[in-house]
Amino acid sequence: MNTFDLKTASPLGPGFFARPTEIVARELVGKVLWSRLDGALSGGKIVETEAYLDAHDPGSHASTKGVTARNRVMYGPPGCLYVYFTYGNHHMLNLVTESEGTAGAVLIRALEPLLGVAVMETRRREDAEWRWPTGPGRWPKRLAST
Repeated sequence: MNTFDLKTASPLGPGFFARPTEIVARELVGKVLWSRLDGALSGGKIVETEAYLDAHDPGSHASTKGVTARNRVMYGPPGCLYVYFTYGNHHMLNLVTESEGTAGAVLIRALEPLLGVAVMETRRREDAEWRWPTGPGRWPKRLAST
């Protein structure tokens, strides 16, 4: 998966993500997240995010007993993907923020489809109906499943 600025079409580098999580979460809105799978490009504009902070944020995976096998990627380097499986059904995609060694990540909650919509419509058709976007567990299946 890749992120870029829609206005400049420039990729977002680690420096964009090596900042306070709350700022990155706000500034990701309007950026484009895309993937290329088996030669098919698909993606969309980020329209909703959620910031997960350090160990003092009870909603964050970092609020456990320090660094664990599950949350290790949240501690850096910035710009990495932190993907986890939840409720036995969904993969949640987060982008790591803050400087390396400090936990932080931004959950991408929703996208507006822009690229490869026809490709995305062919993916994950077991859903009762085609819905877009309907939450952070549904849209990653459109970008990364065949």
